[in-house]
Amino acid sequence: MTNTEILESIAGYVDIVGEDAIETDAALTEFKFDNCDIIFKDSSYFFCQTRVADERYLTYKKVLLTRFDRLYNPYADETYKRLISTNTLEMRFDFGHTQPNWKEIISLGFYGLKKRAEEYERECKDKKKLRFYSALVRVYNAAERFIKRVISEAERTGRYEIAKGLSNLLVGAPSNMFEAFQMLLLFHNMQHFAEETWIRTFGRVDTLLSPFYEKENKDEATLLVGKFISEIHGHGMSENQPFALGGTDKLGNSLINELSYIFINEYRRINPAYVKIHILCAKSTEEDFLKLCLDSVRGGANSICFMGDEAMKKAILKLGAAEEDAIDYHVDGCYEAGAYGEVTSPATGRISLAKALEWTIHDGYDVLTGY
Repeated sequence: MTNTEILESIAGYVDIVGEDAIETDAALTEFKFDNCDIIFKDSSYFFCQTRVADERYLTYKKVLLTRFDRLYNPYADETYKRLISTNTLEMRFDFGHTQPNWKEIISLGFYGLKKRAEEYERECKDKKKLRFYSALVRVYNAAERFIKRVISEAERTGRYEIAKGLSNLLVGAPSNMFEAFQMLLLFHNMQHFAEETWIRTFGRVDTLLSPFYEKENKDEATLLVGKFISEIHGHGMSENQPFALGGTDKLGNSLINELSYIFINEYRRINPAYVKIHILCAKSTEEDFLKLCLDSVRGGANSICFMGDEAMKKAILKLGAAEEDAIDYHVDGCYEAGAYGEVTSPATGRISLAKALEWTIHDGYDVLTGY
């Protein structure tokens, strides 16, 4: 397809040059769900990978970037223009560090999430909010069509367990550990790929998946953990895809459990290049678990970040978070932390210390430009 044909096909959903960001984003996300390629790799044990043809993808990005330019143009401010044009300051948007509410995603499943969106739309009396809920339902309807396409392709290629699990998720919440892992990867695809708001952690997976682990055969659970690590490694994300282990409850008791050990042991065995682990350490964290993590680092499986649980909570409380939200904090990306329910974003600017020194020496002017 030519760019013109692609633009015309997208315009069939909505006028992409319009100013209605909600409608436009819903239409573009719907377009990706309906037109993406479905790819099963050797590492695809729970879900597929997806892509859009190059021209379509570039067109999609062009639309979004154009909107971001309209939303915020730092050059419109004379001070920022001066700092940026002299390479003293770099500024950018950061839509790349999010953690969805994994607790609700796992407890509700795709079916429950879609049903809740439909209920919000049906009961909403506020016209502005209704626009959002209607767009949300539109996206979930497209996601449902996408899942059905994945099921068909899974059946066609003999991946019957994937097809069965996804079929179950269309009518209910995850009922076993396989479906829980599948729901994590399904939602990751929905947000990370289709919406293009990057997910930078799967959350505290040992706590999140513990109820499913307790009902699972332990050998099968170990197999599933290894397959999950291999599958997210198979995504090949150069910035790594993290998850967290450990932390403490409101009484300071360690949340390390049997599943925590399995995750570390499987991580050590696989030694994936594209997976990172946040270890939430506290005084109550089991010493043998910490030694196991350190053995992993010494053995070369070392994309592990040790974080002080108590210090993280104190810092988040100082920012005004409620105590229960600070206790259940999350870590995403490299080591950015936030309270439960908070959208965490890292610093999105860089200052050149060398240029700052130059400005100081030369009475506040850039020697190359005189600006």
